[in-house]
Amino acid sequence: MSDTRSQNSPLLARRQWLQRLEAQGFRPLVALCALVCALCLLYLYQNSTMTTSAYAISQLEASRTHLIHRHEQLQVQVAELENLDRIQRIATGQLGMVEAGSVRYLQVADLPLDEPVVHALAPGVPAGPVAGAPSGDQDTSFWATLWNSIVSQFLAWGDQPAGSQAQAH
Repeated sequence: MSDTRSQNSPLLARRQWLQRLEAQGFRPLVALCALVCALCLLYLYQNSTMTTSAYAISQLEASRTHLIHRHEQLQVQVAELENLDRIQRIATGQLGMVEAGSVRYLQVADLPLDEPVVHALAPGVPAGPVAGAPSGDQDTSFWATLWNSIVSQFLAWGDQPAGSQAQAH
């Protein structure tokens, strides 16, 4: 019975365990330590990456907030600059402009007022007389004749080939 007791004693079990470790060359213990170290390094890497990402997100949110505030300031500035009262005050005060007393219309062609004419130089833009424009005035017919000659000259230039434009002058 004393032999059985001596074989089951904790001291004997420890000695046998150490003998097995020495026989295997401490490989399992080293492998276990390496595994624990690798897991610790992985945990530290993940923590570091998460902290860095959180900081970057915080910086981007601060930048976004600043840009939104700047955008709102610029919108207010645009609204102030587009104010028609301000524009009129600058035009009359600083630039010396005056409001038009009367508007004069030129009759471009002798066409009925109800038919819009599309001009060759500006397709889609009516080139005919403006509804309500005065007609029959001698001054208006002078301007209409002048306008017609200018338009016909532009049309003539548009019909010439590219190389013959220099020869026309």
